[in-house]
Amino acid sequence: MAPELELSEAWVRDQPALQGLQPEQVDSLSLQGTYAGKIVSLGDGLKSFKNLKSLDLSKNLLVSLEGLEFLQSLECLDLYYNHVSSLLEVARLQTLPRLRELDLRLNPVTRKASDYRLFTVSKLQALEKLDDRTIRENERKNAHLHFILKNKANLFPKEKSSLKYIEANVSHKHLSSTTAEFTTRHVSQMTRHQ
Repeated sequence: MAPELELSEAWVRDQPALQGLQPEQVDSLSLQGTYAGKIVSLGDGLKSFKNLKSLDLSKNLLVSLEGLEFLQSLECLDLYYNHVSSLLEVARLQTLPRLRELDLRLNPVTRKASDYRLFTVSKLQALEKLDDRTIRENERKNAHLHFILKNKANLFPKEKSSLKYIEANVSHKHLSSTTAEFTTRHVSQMTRHQ
């Protein structure tokens, strides 16, 4: 079994590809897990890498994504084959306004959370590609509608069956702007009658 590593800035800076570079000069970084070591925690090891645009942390043992919030310039994040199991950890990525590509394949969260893809698309506004699949505009609309309806159902339990009907009949079909307007109007009317 590979040794487990707690990520530190000193360890990252010691990587051969980074010799002689300051953290702010690095825009792409690959820290894939290997038999020599797997990262279990990020801590603040990436805090100084403010201009990082692409980060590969695949094949590690990450459970938490705490420590990525410092990477405000990050556009591509590869977390393939880690141990992320919670949607709360995925929600941490909302702090990354430029994140366009995310790969979480072979993480427990992709199998455990039935709403994983909808949740991720809904929460990460700039995301264009998730798990090596392009996010289409109708998928983004479906994701937003799904969580609007889900939140309304939790707020107004009497209308839960109506909301489930709308969600079942709208979220799995192609959403035209007319359908989305009708659904939004219908949900608004239902909430006013409470």
